[in-house]
Amino acid sequence: MGMVGIVEEFALKNQDPIEEVNEPVDADVEQLWIEEAQRRYDAYLKGELKALEGDDVMMRARSRVAAKCL
Repeated sequence: MGMVGIVEEFALKNQDPIEEVNEPVDADVEQLWIEEAQRRYDAYLKGELKALEGDDVMMRARSRVAAKCL
């Protein structure tokens, strides 16, 4: 398979998650995420949660995405 075929295959495998990101968010779900984010922020301020380095978070996220694409 040539490079174009590989790119096309990757795009087809990853098409659905990209489209899902662009869909409107249910208002109830959005409110739940806002509440969860506030809960986590409050826990951080109280010292109940530690902050993670942004580079570490991105490395872990990229690793998880790459594992799902295989």
